[in-house]
Amino acid sequence: QRTDPEYDAHFSPDGKRLFIEIKCGREVIPQLERVLASSGKSPEQTPVIGFDFETVEEVKKRLPQLKVYWIVQLKQNKQTGRWQPDAGTLIRKAAGAALDGVDLGKIEAVDKTFVDKVKAAGLEIYCWTINDEGEARRASEIGFDGVTTDRPGWLRDRLSRIAP
Repeated sequence: QRTDPEYDAHFSPDGKRLFIEIKCGREVIPQLERVLASSGKSPEQTPVIGFDFETVEEVKKRLPQLKVYWIVQLKQNKQTGRWQPDAGTLIRKAAGAALDGVDLGKIEAVDKTFVDKVKAAGLEIYCWTINDEGEARRASEIGFDGVTTDRPGWLRDRLSRIAP
């Protein structure tokens, strides 16, 4: 399988989005700029996601036309039982960096109130990795904008069999 980023940027079908996940640091941004400039794809087709906050913040500064999302793994504090970061912290950081939204792991820690707070701040909210029909249905019910899955065809088929 070919893994050349320039090939991959040209490969996504017209009208479809190719989420680009940055798995390294800011050193990749100049190459990302070059590949995207030569890709022929619109900014709407190439949103960027990444775990490293400083990296996604820098991508948004340098490529403000792109949608940029911060991937966050929620963690439970063993002493208090609370999940961190909370919605307020996520909103302050993401909105303060002019990011377009967040992409969360551990959605069992998230309820409709959490999602509503994030959306009220003007941010989009996604979740990962959802490979279970029940989790996907719950994510939809509480208002997530979308899910990341390893099984898109299967999940789409399962969800379409039952009326919403």
